[in-house]
Amino acid sequence: RVVRVEGGMFATEEGAGPEYETCCTFGTMILNPDLGGVIKANELCNRYGMDTISCGATIAMAMELYEKGLIDGQAAGGLDLGWGRIEEVIKLLPMIANRTGIGNILAEGSIKAAGHFGESASESAVQVKGLELPMHDPRGFRGMGLAYMMSNRGACHLQHMVMATEQGMASWPQLFDMEESYIGPASEGKARLVFNSENYGVLANSLCICHYVAYVLPPELIRDALNAVTGLNMSFADLLKCGMREWTMKRGINNLLGVRAADDVLPKRVLTPLAEGAAAGSIPDMNALKSEYYAIRGLTEDGLPGRDLLMELGLEGLSRRLYES
Repeated sequence: RVVRVEGGMFATEEGAGPEYETCCTFGTMILNPDLGGVIKANELCNRYGMDTISCGATIAMAMELYEKGLIDGQAAGGLDLGWGRIEEVIKLLPMIANRTGIGNILAEGSIKAAGHFGESASESAVQVKGLELPMHDPRGFRGMGLAYMMSNRGACHLQHMVMATEQGMASWPQLFDMEESYIGPASEGKARLVFNSENYGVLANSLCICHYVAYVLPPELIRDALNAVTGLNMSFADLLKCGMREWTMKRGINNLLGVRAADDVLPKRVLTPLAEGAAAGSIPDMNALKSEYYAIRGLTEDGLPGRDLLMELGLEGLSRRLYES
């Protein structure tokens, strides 16, 4: 989409319009109904090189802390961080990019920024492993909740194909056993679905295929193109094993940097059920999903890839570093 805001405080040049995530973080999430302000925030984030999910979610957290009195007027540097104040957000974005005033704190992201405003502030940081959740509520899609927990880069909707498979956008029975449709706020079969969807998703990332394109490309086309370019003769099983090796290697690197089972958790906010709507009363049964997933993925109780798995995948060097160093 190509957009332009003509005149006023939100005037922009013609350029790329905001995506779904951006409309949520700078619109719905902060109670801002002004699309012009969303477009201006999107333009500024693009120019400054800031991610609109993490940036918008961190600002939303700051607004909540402001409402609770954990951020006062002095800490805010005179900004009014009340809900819906998109004009104040437009002032705040350059402060974040240039690390001035309260922007210097918010530039660290929600979980680190929350640490500046008291112990209770962390409950307002909706993140996994330091990365803010995108706009797909795991209370409505429990498989997505598990995928957020286990993603190697923290809460992310693009380190796996769970959004496509769980929400019925795509079905690939030729790749792995799966149902054509899944009930979102249910847990049955989700651990296996997440495992398979991760292995295919990280493979698509490595092949530089946009996930939304991969949703509609037949897996046979991806396999045959890769074989044509490389001269290999890989089967679907070979492709998924490559994805499994990649996921496991990334997990092992995270383990070397300190990640353990205790980090594979969802924030309190999404473990609090909604009172109304299609997902009312539903929350991901985090411990049960995690336990089932660990068994399928071959992770130890502490969250490390098992030695046998590492040897099977040809990751002997990683095994030595994890278990013998």
